[in-house]
Order: sequence, then C-alpha cells, then structure tokens
Amino acid sequence: MDPMQAQTNPELQIELEKQKEEFESAIRNYNGEDPLHNYYHYISWVEQSYPKHGHTGNLVALLKHCLGKFENDARYSDDRRICKLWIKFIDLHTNPIELYNIMHARNLCRGWADVYKAWAYYHEVAGDFVGATNVIELGKRVMGQPNSQQLDDAHINILKAVGQYHLHGPDAARRSIVKKRFQLTSLITYKPGRVESMRMATGAGVLPFFSILSVAHRNTVK
Repeated sequence: MDPMQAQTNPELQIELEKQKEEFESAIRNYNGEDPLHNYYHYISWVEQSYPKHGHTGNLVALLKHCLGKFENDARYSDDRRICKLWIKFIDLHTNPIELYNIMHARNLCRGWADVYKAWAYYHEVAGDFVGATNVIELGKRVMGQPNSQQLDDAHINILKAVGQYHLHGPDAARRSIVKKRFQLTSLITYKPGRVESMRMATGAGVLPFFSILSVAHRNTVK
C-alpha cells in the first residue's frame, strides 16, 4: 500500500483503520511471553503507513505508551527492539544529544552499535566531529570486541565526513551526513526474527529513562 495514496483514497484509509484495529486487538489480547513483539511490529507499521513522522497514526503517542510500559521490564533493558524504539523517539525531539547523554548515564541500551551510531550522528550534523568520534570510541569500550566491529565502519565514515567538510565546506558535508538519518532511525531497517537481547547490569537506584524524558520539557517533538 502506497502511504501517500492512502491519505487521499477513502477505501485505503478504511483499510488502514482496519489494520490498526487488528494490531491493537492483538496487543490487548496477547498473553504470551514477549508482549513487546506486537508493539514493535505495530509501531513499525505505523511508521511505514503514515508519512510525516506518523502524526496521523499517532506515532509519538504510541512510542511514549510503549516505552513507558516497558521501561522497568528487566526482559527488555537492553533488547535491540526497545533500543530501536528509543532511537526513533529521540529523533523526534529537538535536543537528542542531551537525551542520549541521559540514556547512557542510566545504563540503558549500552549493548548495541545502533545507539552509538545514532548518537554520533547528531554530533556530526552539528559539525562536532570530535564529539562524534568520542561517542564511537565510547561504544567500542563499552561493547568490546567483537561486538563493536560495526563501530569501526562508523568511525571511518566520520573521517570521510571530516574530509568532505574541509574539501567542500560545511553545507556539503552536512548534506552527505543527513542522508544517513533514515537508515539510523527507521524501524524498517531492523526486522527482528528471534528476540535479541544483551543483558547488562543497570545498577541500584537507577532512575527509569522515560521518567527523566518525561520531565525534559524543552525537548519538544519536532
């Protein structure tokens, strides 16, 4: 189904609403061991089916509800799916670097290269290549080998961006960097088969990330 066509075609809109109801029914009636499964696929579907950040499909509200529901669930403390949802949610806010700093300080989603690459991206867009490199190096230290191999490629890409910056100027470099945004933030780039999770200690007395995010009033949705 073409998302843009669906916005102007009444029959396709009815079909979208029917599919939404099916997803929501599956979530309400789920009694299995992995409740995140249906949420992740529902949110992925909304992202693909509704343009412009899924406003019509209530993407932001869905993300907030899902992340709030599972924030204290130990099964998902470092599940790749929940990390992808955090990446998506943070991208919809105006100060993503601050939110990633909070996220890391709370020991959340430290086990996936996706998070460090997305975090570094916002430094690159701001022209802060040193900050981007520091984030990638942090990820390498935290993840260790061989889990951090993906970050080696990310580091090479940062060096290429630095070269473009000096050769062609900041605007050209930024245009090249921004092209990475979809791959980094879109849920469609990760289709989970089995449940992937890396358990990492969060430490005693750690505040839930969503609780912190909910009081970050200056980080308004884009």
